Amino acid sequence: MSAKTIVLSVSHIDDEAADSSSTFIRELSEEEISRIKQLSDAAIALNADFIEVNTGGGIWSDLYYADAIRNGSTHEEAVAEAEEIDNRIDSTKLQVFQSCFSYKAIPKFFGEAEAMYTSSVPISELFGDELIIVKGFGNLE
Repeated sequence: MSAKTIVLSVSHIDDEAADSSSTFIRELSEEEISRIKQLSDAAIALNADFIEVNTGGGIWSDLYYADAIRNGSTHEEAVAEAEEIDNRIDSTKLQVFQSCFSYKAIPKFFGEAEAMYTSSVPISELFGDELIIVKGFGNLE
């Protein structure tokens, strides 16, 4: 198992939300990957829909990753651009389901009605050979 970078599309509960994040990017260490797997195993053992835990980190950006890549940016250039237009987040939560995980965030100065959710990532993909996992951007996956 090795560290991974996840790049996920973002959707909003409220389509007219003030925050316009469209991409979430996060580096996952081997320790974080193990934690996600443990939480998935716990969700299975408890027959829970999901387990939600507070987490920090990650970039919630206005940059639409797929557009940057289609316009000729490399992954590294797109990530650097996303970091430049990172949005302020009040809290980020990791949601681990029995077979996948995703992230949820509340933009700074807003409430649950403006929550944002990422595309989900199958747990099994954390243990594959790909170092960069991209989800929710159509033909970029």
